[in-house]
Amino acid sequence: MDEKRLRYVKMKDIVNKLISINFDELNNLKLNINEKTGLVIDYKNCKYEFLIHLVDFDTNLVILGSSFLSPQQKEKFKNRPYFERQSWFKDIKHNVIYYNDPTIYDYEEINGGWGIGTPDNWHLENIAEIIKKLSDNIFDYDAMKIPKYGNLFFYGSSMGGFMSIVLSTLIENSTSIADSPQLNLFTWWYWDELKKYCFKGMTDEEILQYSYRLDIMDLINTKKIIPNSYIILDCTDQRDWDSQNRNFLNRFDSLPYYYNRHNNNINLHFVGKGLKHYMLSKSETLNFIDNIIKIRNDNFNYNPIESEMLTTFKELITKIFYSYEDKNIPYSQFIHEINFYFENWNTCRFDMKNIGTENNSIEIIEKDENINIKSPPWFKDQQGTGCVVSSKYPIHLKIRCIQKGNLSIAFKGPDYRYREKRYPVHICYNNFKVNNKLEFSKDFLLWHNLPHIFSQKCEDNEIIDLKIEFKTINDYFPELASLIDALNENEENLKYNFNILIDYINKSIKENNPQ
Repeated sequence: MDEKRLRYVKMKDIVNKLISINFDELNNLKLNINEKTGLVIDYKNCKYEFLIHLVDFDTNLVILGSSFLSPQQKEKFKNRPYFERQSWFKDIKHNVIYYNDPTIYDYEEINGGWGIGTPDNWHLENIAEIIKKLSDNIFDYDAMKIPKYGNLFFYGSSMGGFMSIVLSTLIENSTSIADSPQLNLFTWWYWDELKKYCFKGMTDEEILQYSYRLDIMDLINTKKIIPNSYIILDCTDQRDWDSQNRNFLNRFDSLPYYYNRHNNNINLHFVGKGLKHYMLSKSETLNFIDNIIKIRNDNFNYNPIESEMLTTFKELITKIFYSYEDKNIPYSQFIHEINFYFENWNTCRFDMKNIGTENNSIEIIEKDENINIKSPPWFKDQQGTGCVVSSKYPIHLKIRCIQKGNLSIAFKGPDYRYREKRYPVHICYNNFKVNNKLEFSKDFLLWHNLPHIFSQKCEDNEIIDLKIEFKTINDYFPELASLIDALNENEENLKYNFNILIDYINKSIKENNPQ
């Protein structure tokens, strides 16, 4: 009996039902409640094994990874998947999935693979895609009205902790809970074995191209996503502290604020177990997981995009109104300023340049009528001539790159200034395609001083098709337009109508941020 068939037979011993299925068939998968189900999923020429247990009346999904195998465990599980803590499913009151790391099948000599996979097949990335597909099958995210995958909680310790953080980085909005994880495999004591087998024949320089699989910080900076993560670090484990935690903390404050719109979402919990590389007990771990789930669920009604837009908008219109109240500006100027400000909030703006020599530029071949394009003098220098694009509607452009160079697009908001000071006008860019290839389909809340930069090489006379979608404050709050119009009615009712506008904004902020 071959090894894959033997693993299948062994897996049947630990489940109530075993399903073998292709990745493309997951949309039609039917999973029963309160049934211990084994899944063998064929994806990218590899068999991925999962253990699933769903429960009634719960919308959270806890996903557990395994830790490093001892020699005894390695012998026991060499022909079957290793689902660490599988007995816990009876004590976890939430839906649960266990996943096995096939890396230990790829390299029989190793006792743990950290999801590295082979050079051509990153197993953690594939596992992330499978879990997203399974979650889409299990949950109705539109009905739940939470951020998609915001109900996924990855837990693991040591090696499993490392994999949990990676998975929560690959699946935006999900959360990882990691107990004493490795954070950089290059400095872990087992690195020589991993290097010997997983990167056989490669030089150190060649291995660096896979650093995003081996170093949490490199992954974060590669994906530009700071994961929602709760990491337990033991202050009394000298080996962990010197080889993992110290370097991670030294790089921690370099994480940019706006990789994914929120504050740095990594939460560090320092403990002193005094037992070297030792994990929390079962009861401590389950309590910790439940507490994190409660914290995250309490915040699900928080919508940072809407809240930030409204808060920023409110601050300046209030300042303009007080200028009118204090008789520093007349009613006519107040109306002009408010309308002009609101107009900016409904217009996207990005800067585009073919960077190279002074002869580099961009020619517009096709554009929609509603797109405004300018080439201001300040956007011409020794690196070429750029242009500023603005529109109130989704953008479709065809451009020709003049001279070989580097096409740079800075997504931002309008350059709005009040009394010589620039104020934020937020635009939420959510979809960008280049030659029909999707470059991003997630929300970027941006303004003039906080752009998102896209860059790619271009050839002389290369034609590039650009499609850009975005949302403005009016898309999120269409009622604002009529409330702004009411201010234009007459000066006599201005204060009354302005208070109605502020009440609406305050109520909307509270609804989107109940905390």
